[in-house]
Amino acid sequence: PDGKPVSMKIVTDMAMTSKTTEVTFGPDATTMVNTQGTRTNTRKLPAYDGSWMPPAAAGRYVTEQYEAGNKTFSYTTIDPMSGIEPLETNVNIYEEETIEVGGKVVPAIRMGSTLTKMPTMEIITHFDADIQPLRTSVDMGFMQMTLERADKEIALAERSAPEMMLDTTITPSKPISSPRKLRRATYVLKTPDTMPELPTIGVQTVKRIDDHSVRVTVDLDAASARTNDRPAVTHNSNIDGKDPRIIALKDEATQGLGDDPAERAEAMRRFVYDYIDEKSLGVGFATATEVAQTGQGDCSEHGVLLAAMLRADGIPARVASGLVYIDSAGQFQNIFGYHMWTQAYLDGAWVDLDATMSKGAYDATHITINTSNMDEDKWVNDMVTMIPLIGKLEVEVIKP
Repeated sequence: PDGKPVSMKIVTDMAMTSKTTEVTFGPDATTMVNTQGTRTNTRKLPAYDGSWMPPAAAGRYVTEQYEAGNKTFSYTTIDPMSGIEPLETNVNIYEEETIEVGGKVVPAIRMGSTLTKMPTMEIITHFDADIQPLRTSVDMGFMQMTLERADKEIALAERSAPEMMLDTTITPSKPISSPRKLRRATYVLKTPDTMPELPTIGVQTVKRIDDHSVRVTVDLDAASARTNDRPAVTHNSNIDGKDPRIIALKDEATQGLGDDPAERAEAMRRFVYDYIDEKSLGVGFATATEVAQTGQGDCSEHGVLLAAMLRADGIPARVASGLVYIDSAGQFQNIFGYHMWTQAYLDGAWVDLDATMSKGAYDATHITINTSNMDEDKWVNDMVTMIPLIGKLEVEVIKP
């Protein structure tokens, strides 16, 4: 009743084994417990500081602002689907209009909102007179997603799933020959909206051209961007290097090798390629623990399993998300597709390792958009950089 958070529970079924996250907001600390199968991971986070509102309190605040006649305001809340990192929302209340919901024409209040992290993506919500949502729509560039109030029969009716993979690919300005052997390339990335900051990291250098475009150079023979501070080896429920099964896979992959971290990392990369013997897009997003058990998945499963094995070996590791060029793979021909791979911290620099490649650890058609440690409270927000780009990004191949 006083708007203070007590607890939160999220059950995620994006893979074969569901994952449960339970968060308790205590006076001295916030405790997060993640459970998947028999594995449990507990983390202590800072205590609630009063700087944000739980969803119900945020809903009451919106109602209060509307009833007070305020047309523009902002608030900060937590969306459980995005983890427990507070999100700031800016609101504009527009006008009253009629819409059709569930086969009926009803009066509604139209409101537009944007998240500070994604200022170019407006979420349009229609409310009823009690400020309860009737419909929420957001144009994500490659598709428009709509959530609508419905009765149980309509909500549970079967529908065909949209084809998202084809809709998110990018046809570059010209094809790239022998992409898996390419060691140096330069691209210009453009978007009609504001281009987010892309990282200069490892073998990638980024220079801004203007608000809408950047020049990206990937040079495998150049000295990698170095950092003085060695990252800590961390573990979480998404990339759990303490899992006995993952430790066993690490030991199997590095059997007979010496202590050279780079050699061990490459051996683990090759091992993961062979270990995931069912290359499937049918897995939504599995943790490394599940991939170790099933041996199946797509690029994200390759990425998290390799990162977990590296962490089990004492090597700091994370995942990178971005683009990779595909010259020929089934229905995909000469396009850039969104992709995930692994980065290992070796000899003072982040080194890219792609476990989906049978030969060679990496090539210059990989363009990094963001990186993530996959921490439970932040990983979804780590990925938001890509969302405004999907369906809008253009890639001009300058070299080769």
